[in-house]
Amino acid sequence: MVVALLAVLKAGGAYVPLDPGFPVDRIGFMIADTGARVVLTQGSLMGRFRGYEGRLVCVDTVVVEGFPVTDPVRSTSAESLAYVIYTSGSTGRPKGVLVEHGGLANFVRWCVEGYSGRGVGGAPVFSSIGFDAVVPNLFGPLIAGQTVHLLPEGFDIARLGELLVAGGPYSFIKLTPSHLDLLTAQLTPAEAAGLAATVVVGAESFSAASLEYWRRLAPDVVVLNEYGPTEVTVANSVFQADGLVSTRTVPIGRPIPNTWMFVVDYAGELAEVGVTGELLVGGWVWSGVITAGLI
Repeated sequence: MVVALLAVLKAGGAYVPLDPGFPVDRIGFMIADTGARVVLTQGSLMGRFRGYEGRLVCVDTVVVEGFPVTDPVRSTSAESLAYVIYTSGSTGRPKGVLVEHGGLANFVRWCVEGYSGRGVGGAPVFSSIGFDAVVPNLFGPLIAGQTVHLLPEGFDIARLGELLVAGGPYSFIKLTPSHLDLLTAQLTPAEAAGLAATVVVGAESFSAASLEYWRRLAPDVVVLNEYGPTEVTVANSVFQADGLVSTRTVPIGRPIPNTWMFVVDYAGELAEVGVTGELLVGGWVWSGVITAGLI
């Protein structure tokens, strides 16, 4: 999986992650919706693509000897498509979100500086490749010259703490608040303290209670709350929870470099401090073309 994703990006292409656990109909819809001309898979999954009319490549049997060792010729720019992630969509129909190289590069650069740079142990990957939460755990360590630790497929979630402890310590772990609650229940104070230099929480609302429980267990581990919809490349803001918070949920913090956030009123004007409104988020890719989403 890791080699295939890197190969696609290095060749100047774009990838669509297909989780083997997805229903066949959903996978077929994603392939048809994106017009994917090539599917990279493994021998044990070839049968799931019997009706596919494009090029089917079994990466298990690819012979790499004889291929050029030089970089491929490509014309990738910041606006070039990097990957497409499918969300459930408000109607229940999967919705493809297009992420460009500029947004991906900006976010990964932040991951290297803000996450991987806090240690040398890399990060574990234990979520589905069909979710963008995998992006920091996968690309952050690789760009920093660190290790990506792949947990066994289909493992019992009750063993999450055990498996993470066995592979650590890590530079950082990116997980959901639900995963953090699970680790709080599974780990001893010594195991939690030595698990990772930084714990990055995202994808769900992070309650102050969950933070407090973890803080009691591992008070010296850096905890970051990450926020952002898929449309802005995984996340575009972060809050470092140095201590406990007085609100019911942990704040989402401030924008990462090259992104911005504004609270606007019903007329689209900047809201006054303390006034409820809508959050406008966006970011600049290096070409100067703005990408924005209204949440």
